[in-house]
Amino acid sequence: MNKILIFLSIILLISSCRKGEDDPLLSLRSRENRLTGYWTLNKMNGFHKIYDENGYYKLYQAAFNSEIDNSYYYSTTFDVLPDNYYYEYFECRMLINDDNTMEVSYRSKGVSWFNDDFKGSWYWKNDPGKNKEYVQLTAFFPNLEDFDYQILRLKNKELILVLSVNESVINNSGEISQIVGEYVYEFHKTDN
Repeated sequence: MNKILIFLSIILLISSCRKGEDDPLLSLRSRENRLTGYWTLNKMNGFHKIYDENGYYKLYQAAFNSEIDNSYYYSTTFDVLPDNYYYEYFECRMLINDDNTMEVSYRSKGVSWFNDDFKGSWYWKNDPGKNKEYVQLTAFFPNLEDFDYQILRLKNKELILVLSVNESVINNSGEISQIVGEYVYEFHKTDN
């Protein structure tokens, strides 16, 4: 009977150590150790809307799936004026170092805007050293450096980040806009 109670207590203790919903039940590596390394974007899907003061919005949508054909689709609409981009090849690679630095490279064929390299930093958000459910990645998308990414899943070779946005911003003309949306990014770890 005591062995059963001890076993059940260990199982409950181990399962309570899991941070994200989809994290492994048991990992011998720390959350920080699992996060550091080279990551390649597998899939990305999402949208955001930017509302102006009059309630009009511009819709941005993006989709990428390397398991299908490595193409990337991005579209925007403003009233009836569409603006679409399609890259026949797209790659995003991210290096997260244990000294809180990071590097991101984008490569594409079609439009040169994504052929860039960025350096920045990363750090845990919301109670550093405790939950580690949110991370800030200043080089992932440099124009979104102030946003926190929720870590939905963090395994040795798999990372799923969710960016939920609901922010008021002031544009260059001094007008207030509201940004609302969500993006999901799925990465796999590579050797380099």
